[in-house]
Amino acid sequence: MKNGKNFNIYLMDGEVTGRIKCTLSNWTGIAYKIPRLYLDKCKDRLDLKQSGVYFLFGKNDEDEESVYIGQAGIRKNGEGVLFRVQEHIKDEFFFSEAVMLTTQNNSFGPTEISYLENKFTNMAIDTDRYKVRNGNDPNPGNVTEEKESVDTAGCYRSSCVVNGLVKLFYVRCNQCGISDTAGNRTDRINYGRVKQQSTKANKKEKFLKSEISP
Repeated sequence: MKNGKNFNIYLMDGEVTGRIKCTLSNWTGIAYKIPRLYLDKCKDRLDLKQSGVYFLFGKNDEDEESVYIGQAGIRKNGEGVLFRVQEHIKDEFFFSEAVMLTTQNNSFGPTEISYLENKFTNMAIDTDRYKVRNGNDPNPGNVTEEKESVDTAGCYRSSCVVNGLVKLFYVRCNQCGISDTAGNRTDRINYGRVKQQSTKANKKEKFLKSEISP
């Protein structure tokens, strides 16, 4: 029998459509699921000024679920993962929400976030649920086998949290009865290099109107 997992979910705005904070028992990590329009509300959170890994979720021009996965270290100005996510607002890829992973004790270093970015990206490609928009395979960094064993365990717990915040993100299509509609690995990794045009402005306008409608 598989071991159970105890998730702690906090609705920061008192509603499921707002900001969500998530922790897992026996895990020093912390995750936030933040809608795009709520990012500014998080600017004073100290844990989001730390290093971390982030996921940007949206849809492409074919109306397919897509994701961009990245990392962010602490900058000289004291900003971290949230600041990096906000920099993506000016990108052509329009994301509707972000999931950010960091730690409760500021323990992520450059090696950890590089390893996790690489691991999460390749897991998303292999799982084949979302179109991965990364332009290339992230560098996994120089990780010793001892450190890798620790980071792998952290990666598993983190993926459980992401699955809880974004339904079945890291569950293969054939494990949950969903048809496989994505292309091969080369197609998916190269997808991030294709410039998004045509309906981008219309999508953005439609999303913003839906968010401010009474």
